[in-house]
Amino acid sequence: MGLVSGSFGGLLDNIIMRLLDIQLSFPAIILYIAVMDVLGPGLVNIILVLGVVGWSQYARIVRSKVLALRETEFITASASIWRQLSF
Repeated sequence: MGLVSGSFGGLLDNIIMRLLDIQLSFPAIILYIAVMDVLGPGLVNIILVLGVVGWSQYARIVRSKVLALRETEFITASASIWRQLSF
């Protein structure tokens, strides 16, 4: 999600980042308990809950790296070469 958000930007970036902000506004332990209550016990459900609740930190890190890399010279050069090659 961070890669998609950082790459495309615009409205999609705003939507993903607002969802991330909403999720980060709740304490993680409350989200763990609430989602486990809905899904029920089990190892697969624990893995799903950890993935659903824990994606936010990784999405922010990946988004910030993508935004930083978008402004580098080699990306700008490759984009200009791509524009020259496409007719």
